[in-house]
Amino acid sequence: MSDYNQSRYYRHLDGWTLARGSITFDGTAGKGAQGTVTLFDVTGAVEVGSLLGECATSHDGATATIAFGVTGNTTMFCDPFTATNIDAGMVLSGGGNGFVSGGVASSPTAAIINADIIATVATADVTAGVLELFVWWRPLSADGNVALGSAMEQI
Repeated sequence: MSDYNQSRYYRHLDGWTLARGSITFDGTAGKGAQGTVTLFDVTGAVEVGSLLGECATSHDGATATIAFGVTGNTTMFCDPFTATNIDAGMVLSGGGNGFVSGGVASSPTAAIINADIIATVATADVTAGVLELFVWWRPLSADGNVALGSAMEQI
């Protein structure tokens, strides 16, 4: 039996689940305009083991910056980084580093959250680019769940 279920989430024996999706930035509200973009909808309380990502298509957006976090802590997963510095093949490295080249990512941030995982776009709109994002999580409350946000597409 495959470890993948119909929704393409990977379930690990220790209760960890991998939620994965992609977002195509186009500069519109919720998809790159200045403000927040909901990446993953969180219900109840969950433990996030890591948030990782890879750039599938280079980004454009003048001096736009992006940070990943939750409402109330918008830089929880990484500090703001300049969108135009993200090129195809770069990977998201946690701990405030943003996207780096070289194919090695680490995400030391393990956290308990009960708020949606968001991207915060500032200083300008992100008008192009595709990110693939991956979050390892497991439920803590009875209703704990992580699902793709409305801006995300299943991969």
